[in-house]
Amino acid sequence: RSVPPGRAAIVCTAPFRRTLADLVERFALSVQVFAFGELPPEVDVRPVAIVEDPASSGSEQLPIGA
Repeated sequence: RSVPPGRAAIVCTAPFRRTLADLVERFALSVQVFAFGELPPEVDVRPVAIVEDPASSGSEQLPIGA
């Protein structure tokens, strides 16, 4: 399966999911937030961007998928 055109989701690590979902909701964005473990294996996730912590050495990347 894939996300229908015009639909997107944010996929992140489990510890960050609730905080990110709260932030998205606060700004009234119509984007769903999932942790990687919440996605069934048949879901096709294609990253469109990766958010990095500029203070890290590049090992802390959070993919943003659609």
